[in-house]
Amino acid sequence: MIYAEPITLEELKRAVDKGLRNKAPRTDGIVHEFYIHFWDVIKTDLLSIYNSIIRNRYIILQQTLGTTVCVPKYEAPHTLNDYCSLLLINTD
Repeated sequence: MIYAEPITLEELKRAVDKGLRNKAPRTDGIVHEFYIHFWDVIKTDLLSIYNSIIRNRYIILQQTLGTTVCVPKYEAPHTLNDYCSLLLINTD
C-alpha cells in the first residue's frame, strides 16, 4: 500500500494562491476569495482536514458529487441548444 506524505502549510498556501478568483461559488456556496480573506483563521483547520483525508484515505460522499446547471446562452432561449451545461463541483 502506498501512503502519501502529509502536506505542509506552505504547500497548502501555494495551492490556495493558485486558485482562480472571481468565479461562481461551488456547490458548498464558498467562493475562492473566502479562503484568501480568512486564510489566517482557517489555515490550521484546513491543513488538518486535508491531512486527515490523506492519512485515512477517505473522503465524504459530498466531496465526490457535483451539480449540473444549464445556463442560457441567449437572452430568450427556445431550444436545448440555447443552453450551456456546467458542472459545479467542490474543489476544496
